[in-house]
Amino acid sequence: MIELSKLDNMFHCVGINLNDTFTYACGDQENMDWDDFILLLPLIDEHGYDITTAYASLIRGRDPIPPLVTDKFKECKKLLLQKLREDDDFMIDHRDDILK
Repeated sequence: MIELSKLDNMFHCVGINLNDTFTYACGDQENMDWDDFILLLPLIDEHGYDITTAYASLIRGRDPIPPLVTDKFKECKKLLLQKLREDDDFMIDHRDDILK
């Protein structure tokens, strides 16, 4: 397996697959900054799809389609908001819009 540090100079973002997430029957994607991806890896391992959906939800300023707004999604969204308030390096490009 390649060490993540060796990929730093190769990638600027990671694409989050959001097909059928914010709209029914659609293809969709949100880019996650590489630095955010590295910071979120432990939460991605623990929460999977819900944490990446919550990330996209914060950037877009709206929740996904109703079947995906589960208790786990809500918990993930709270975790990300807490991380955003505590870590100045997290979601740098979006933090002002989210925290206003």
